[in-house]
Amino acid sequence: VSYISPCGDSIQIPLSIKGGPEVVLRDTVLCEGTLWKPQSAIKTSSSIIRYTWQCGSNVGSTAQPIWTMVDTGLLNYTLNVTDLDGCEGGDTATVYVSSLGGLSLSINDSIQCFRGHNFDLRANSVAQSRNKYQWNLPNGQRFYGSEILGYRLNSMGLYTVRLVASTPWGCKDSIDREIQLLESPKVVVFDTQVCESQWFRALHKDVILVSPILKHSWTFNGTDSS
Repeated sequence: VSYISPCGDSIQIPLSIKGGPEVVLRDTVLCEGTLWKPQSAIKTSSSIIRYTWQCGSNVGSTAQPIWTMVDTGLLNYTLNVTDLDGCEGGDTATVYVSSLGGLSLSINDSIQCFRGHNFDLRANSVAQSRNKYQWNLPNGQRFYGSEILGYRLNSMGLYTVRLVASTPWGCKDSIDREIQLLESPKVVVFDTQVCESQWFRALHKDVILVSPILKHSWTFNGTDSS
């Protein structure tokens, strides 16, 4: 740049114009709880001396922050940098953090007697209608969907049910619950004959493999005689 004074003198002043750093971020998709290292591409002719990152509640001031993603949904994330010459640059992109929505599994009654048993199994998640569910059931059985009603087993015992949930973006989680079938006791009552007004003792036999303490309730002609 030349400067000419009113008196006719002149001076040459050199000026240097440098381009600032160029920052490029890319959109991405993550699962809730992921340990994420946000990536950036920076083109610069000078050293970067300051980094300012932000994504939801996460912030960073290093070249490579590491965040545990607890904020969910569609978020903006930004990086602003300053180089050694004081020039600044930055970029903004989006990250979608997919959530299974507080996954849980409910069972109508996890411990039932064998006779007449019916297990109702339901997958529960908060406002996540796009989740897919797979049930890994005893004996290698598999079912798909958010609920199984009236599930039955062929023998007594303790079993494990596993629910696997997934999102369209590949996020997965699972829950294990135990269900148990107990033996249903059988009772044999023997016929007998007595005279009118005569006391008698009703004879019966409990048929059960395991011998817990059983509670008996008798009914005679519709009258409770416990």
